[in-house]
Amino acid sequence: MEHLNRLNRVPALVALALLLLAGCGRDEVVFQQRSEYQQVLVTEGREGVRTLRFGSRRGAVQSRVVVGDPLDLRVPYVRAAMAGLAFLEPPLDDFGTRSLSVLVVGLGGGSIPMYLHQVLPAAQIDVAELDPLVVQVADEWFGLREDERLRIRVGDGREWIEQAAARAAPRYDLIVLDAYGEREVPPALTTLEFLRAVRGVLAPGGVVVANLWGGRSNPLYPSMLRTYGEVFGQVHELAVPARSNRIVVALDSPTAAPRELERRAAHLARTLPGRLGLEELFRGDSRVDPEDLRGEVLRDG
Repeated sequence: MEHLNRLNRVPALVALALLLLAGCGRDEVVFQQRSEYQQVLVTEGREGVRTLRFGSRRGAVQSRVVVGDPLDLRVPYVRAAMAGLAFLEPPLDDFGTRSLSVLVVGLGGGSIPMYLHQVLPAAQIDVAELDPLVVQVADEWFGLREDERLRIRVGDGREWIEQAAARAAPRYDLIVLDAYGEREVPPALTTLEFLRAVRGVLAPGGVVVANLWGGRSNPLYPSMLRTYGEVFGQVHELAVPARSNRIVVALDSPTAAPRELERRAAHLARTLPGRLGLEELFRGDSRVDPEDLRGEVLRDG
């Protein structure tokens, strides 16, 4: 009987061991606080990798950073967003001396501005972030630091862009739109009126790069894409492998031929640090045909 009791305890012990192992592999919550806009959550896993989410553990990943190594981009869409550099005119061949003006709307943990700050040493980078708590978290938990080349403005990114467009402020060569909450891109950052203001602060030969959700996760995606097509002369769509993210690249100047874009992407992949995997994004023509654009144009109100 004692032998049978020992046997009966084996499955329970195995189950307990599996639970303990699963617990060891789970990221630990190191910061959690409610801001005026959302619940902000930071977890830390193996090798010091920290992840920022809004809402809960199940919220979409906003940033994933190896603290102290901003060149290690852990989120696929962030790596894919660097493909926007291939569309700049003239081509970005010399990273060290090319003076670019960059605007990033939506900070998250700061992955994009920190990476660009490292690889474009002559660039001036402005960041617009609505939530002061997100700025605090990026500084305290993800290693973001402001300096003379990286400036953060706390406030409404749309208002800032509209004010800059109205006063004919200096224009940006690269604009990255990466503001989204727990479940969606803020509607105010998807409309015709907003994108016209964005175009108003875009320099000649400049590029707009937007991170959007496609597929079933975003029924409004066709309308978002069409709205970009209404405002900009050229729209390209890059699908992030194995993800629902779509990197939309919009610009007014004529784009290079597909083979030239592929060549530029390969050059970026060889030159920029980190395994970006940009070449696979340019297999085939990424340009969106205006005749294929469906959905309604999104407007304010």
